[in-house]
Amino acid sequence: MLTRRKSSISGQQSSLPAVANSTKGRESVALLAEMLSLDSNAVKQRPSEIIQNSVFDGILKFAFLVSMVSVCLHTPHTFSFFPPLHYIVFTADSLVTILLFVEASIKIATNGLIVGERSYLRDRWCQFDFFLLILHISSVGLHAFELFTIWFPHFGIKYRNWYCVIRSPRPFIMVRFIRSVVRFKLPKNRIQQIIKRSSQQIQNVTIFFMFFMAFYAIMGVQLFGRMDYHCVLPGTDPSNVTIADLAIPDTMCSLEGGGGYECPPNMECMKLDMSAHTEGFYGMFNDFGG
Repeated sequence: MLTRRKSSISGQQSSLPAVANSTKGRESVALLAEMLSLDSNAVKQRPSEIIQNSVFDGILKFAFLVSMVSVCLHTPHTFSFFPPLHYIVFTADSLVTILLFVEASIKIATNGLIVGERSYLRDRWCQFDFFLLILHISSVGLHAFELFTIWFPHFGIKYRNWYCVIRSPRPFIMVRFIRSVVRFKLPKNRIQQIIKRSSQQIQNVTIFFMFFMAFYAIMGVQLFGRMDYHCVLPGTDPSNVTIADLAIPDTMCSLEGGGGYECPPNMECMKLDMSAHTEGFYGMFNDFGG
């Protein structure tokens, strides 16, 4: 009798971790189901008439698209090629930031900030939207600081290129754009069933997607960051470079303070004006015709 009781107690104790794991599994599935429910505002929050207005919705979609384009244009190479682009990108980012701020203000005024189940910061998609808003505000502020250093150089304030790491997550606006364009409505129970049946496939596709996102990010760095700086002897003509002027072996470099490889004291880092054929065609996208 005592043995059976001990075995039943031990069986109950061993089943507790399994129950806890299954509970955590159900919670994670419910979390994914809520994140995949793209029309969550209609379920958890009281929709505002302005937010549901088709004109305002179209303006927001256009603003997301403009933000994506401005992220692509915001590079040192494009600014050096066309300096007025500074003001175009700054104006576009400012307008997009104002629209995102207006949208967030309307949702907060309708549902509250954090108090209540339907409040703004309790909805996961709204948390993501708030994160994007903070990114845009930081990006506009940083760009304004950069323009200030250009307009008023006599103040002695310097803009460092590494400051732009603040705006590096800006491409996440692509997720917001896709969410605004693609809309589907499914019950959460149905989404949970799909996740349970296809969790491994979803994981594999996610890893596959992240691999190619990282791959194209590296390609983007190569696309917008040219490798034109070489270690050469002082007094070298950048338009007429010979083998005797280059370091042996030929070495790419960064300007002083740029954070990359710096040339030895007897040489200097210089941007050379060479064609793709002369350089040996190292695979830049804009050198396909070389």
